[in-house]
Amino acid sequence: MKLAVIPSLVLLASALAAPRPAPPASQLPLPPASGSLQFEPGTIEAGLDELLLRLAQLTGQELTMTLQTQQFLRQVKEPLENVETVPASEVYSFIEGLLSRQGVVIAPVTGGSRPILGVMAITASREMQLNPLYVGSDSLAELEAHPALLVRALMNLKNIDTRQLQTQLRQLTIDDTGVNQVVPVGELSLLLQGRGTDVASLAKAVLEADEAAGKNRLPAAPKTEEGGAK
Repeated sequence: MKLAVIPSLVLLASALAAPRPAPPASQLPLPPASGSLQFEPGTIEAGLDELLLRLAQLTGQELTMTLQTQQFLRQVKEPLENVETVPASEVYSFIEGLLSRQGVVIAPVTGGSRPILGVMAITASREMQLNPLYVGSDSLAELEAHPALLVRALMNLKNIDTRQLQTQLRQLTIDDTGVNQVVPVGELSLLLQGRGTDVASLAKAVLEADEAAGKNRLPAAPKTEEGGAK
């Protein structure tokens, strides 16, 4: 007796067996991880200094930081719930997530064949020691996977006066460390600075608000033959 093969199951099996498409190439100047992040069985915590060292090894970057930041990183341990392997495509996001929880940010210092990655513990210094990475509008979506990457982005709006918008955003961007900044540039441009995920989220909200303002704007009054409004 032959068993009937259900077409939907055949299609499902084919879909599961098919190779997954490769993720789109990153537009950010960050060397990709060459391999996965693995932990020894039984590991229950990881030091921030160790995590950064692993990031440097997997991405081929040199690390630079102040002595105060170095000392801070040695002292902080992050608990791990399990020791599952982190795939190469998620190495940045995973390590940055743990760094961000402790007030640590990173930013490229130089590129080239021997790139240098700057590291700064905000809690170890009240002064900015890193230059934010400038990110174009076409790379904003990528920032959602970078919770510790210090970035700066220029938003060009069409409808909202950014000088008034800056005042309204102060409640969301209160920061005495100099990391988070919102600066109007002219009437319709806004410079955002902060951690990648924060900038991506704020940029999305600002663009949606600008679009809504355009839809709600009243049409211009028709002009008379003399050139004035009726």
